[in-house]
Amino acid sequence: MKKKLKRYLFIIVFASIVALSVTVYNRYYVINEDTLYEAHLRIVSTKSDGQTKFGSAVIFDGDRDYYYALTNHHVVDGSNNVDAIDYMNNRYDVEVINSTATFDLAMIKIERSERLRTLDFADDIENDSEVIAIGYPQSIFTLTDGVISNIEQIDHEVTIDVIHHSAVIDHGSSGGALVNNNYEIVGINFAGYVDANDVVTESYAIPSARLITYIDSIDYA
Repeated sequence: MKKKLKRYLFIIVFASIVALSVTVYNRYYVINEDTLYEAHLRIVSTKSDGQTKFGSAVIFDGDRDYYYALTNHHVVDGSNNVDAIDYMNNRYDVEVINSTATFDLAMIKIERSERLRTLDFADDIENDSEVIAIGYPQSIFTLTDGVISNIEQIDHEVTIDVIHHSAVIDHGSSGGALVNNNYEIVGINFAGYVDANDVVTESYAIPSARLITYIDSIDYA
């Protein structure tokens, strides 16, 4: 059943004036909350008129030369320069490999000059399961807890079934991961529903199965 969001649906991006080596690193080191920090990037997207958008991205793969990350299409769309900042405040030039409004997804890459982390994708998504939303709302790294309530369409340009969850997100969270208790990616946050008091009452993420399909459609490495 499509949920009607009327005018309270907002886009959560804040606007203002080696392959093997990475796999081995993740496999043999403890995956914990520090991993979430090290696998996320703060995105700064600048348009030709000087306006800047802030978002988030999560690293899902890497090789000897590059890390590959997912963010939202609306974070990078229309920008002539995109930068990424890691958890150590290192800044990287971003190359946008692919971006599609259909699923509000974009794939980006940065040079592998520092040792960062990657996150795996979850196989299953279940209602009532606990999740953590990760990102840089207001450019501050944040983890928020919640529960998946449903997977269905919303009244939005993204017309696929999306994850509904209760983890609070805010402007700048776009492109950040939604993970399970095993720190596996179950989705990418892209929007939220706010009430008349401007309070976020429900958040939305693109499901992992759709993310994998999107990644598999791109010859990125």
